[in-house]
Amino acid sequence: YCDLVLGAAAGYAEELLPGLCILATAREGLGVGTVYPVSPLAPPDAVALFAAWAGAQHGGQEPEISAEIREICVRLDGLPLALELAAAHTKVLTPAQILSRLDDSMRLLTGGRRVADPRHRSLRAALDWGAGILTDPERLLLARLSVFAGAFTLDAAEWVCAGPGLPEEDVLEALAGLVARSFVDCDPRGRQASYRLLHTVRQYATQLLTADADETALIQQNRVDFAIARPEALSVPDLIDAVRWCTGRGAPADALRLATAAAPFWLLAGRFREGAALLADVIARAEPAGRDPAARAEASLARGMFDLVLGQADRAASAVTAAVTTVAAAAVTTVAATAVTAVVAEAAGPWAEILTGLAALPADPASAARRIAAAASALDSASPWTPVATALHALAAAEAGWAAEAQE
Repeated sequence: YCDLVLGAAAGYAEELLPGLCILATAREGLGVGTVYPVSPLAPPDAVALFAAWAGAQHGGQEPEISAEIREICVRLDGLPLALELAAAHTKVLTPAQILSRLDDSMRLLTGGRRVADPRHRSLRAALDWGAGILTDPERLLLARLSVFAGAFTLDAAEWVCAGPGLPEEDVLEALAGLVARSFVDCDPRGRQASYRLLHTVRQYATQLLTADADETALIQQNRVDFAIARPEALSVPDLIDAVRWCTGRGAPADALRLATAAAPFWLLAGRFREGAALLADVIARAEPAGRDPAARAEASLARGMFDLVLGQADRAASAVTAAVTTVAAAAVTTVAATAVTAVVAEAAGPWAEILTGLAALPADPASAARRIAAAASALDSASPWTPVATALHALAAAEAGWAAEAQE
């Protein structure tokens, strides 16, 4: 390991190259020669390693490969040390029992070989040692990044993780350091690079973050604010997690706004039942506290979209009606009824037409397609719902036999 003497090791290697071949391992590249990143093991190799280590606990008799063993290897990210520590527990636990305890892998993955380096006798010791060579901004960012349940972009990290001790302009440098030291994975493909924490690293970082309740609340709220402002820039797991966090802390208004903003992306991802169930739960929880008729109208329309794609046309029509009537009635004590009706009607109008057109599609495809096209053109082009409306227009045009219009 060169991590603690990185500068000296790099200088020494540069003096010896190119006349000598040197193999040096470190969490961070030396900056000389050729760097070969060591990735986690692929699933088949991870399973084989787990089976071999488990067999060593039972006189060389390897266990039968089961779905539980495969899931253990996935949950442990194919990390050899984690697999070794988990396999050691097969002396007293079945694979199913080990799997059930991986939500607290820091506690479970201990008891390494006595001859092993102290930092390799538990997963926490290994991660503590690695975190010990991070700078203060890197360590702070690592903890805050644990709020992300899925992949994230630099924009998301800067919005969500900037705060006391870490200005927004310093996030990039700290993130680059975490990538260089193998705490964060970077995927540079696509228009923007994306980043993620391995499951085991995220568990460790979560414990760092949750040690400070105020810090946790700040970063969680930052993620909610980012998700409401830019739902398209977060992963679906993060959108779901943020909604549930709002619900759990008694913030039904934020949960309603966030679930509604995320609805187009659940629809486009094909996660209809999951999105419908989550939105229905949020709407139900917001009932007693509803104070924003426009938000309630949009949520009802979103629920109608889910009902429609799930083949429940009657419930979809009821959702549109709810946007115009039930929401207005719920808010009448704080807003004049005429004003509420106007706000709701403005939000509901195009989508009411689209839903009505889709309901009529089987009986009169041509008329329905024209109605949907007119309504879709009335939507704001910047709205995240517009791609959904465009896709529905294409669907209706195809059903009407208008191939060219559907293709366009």
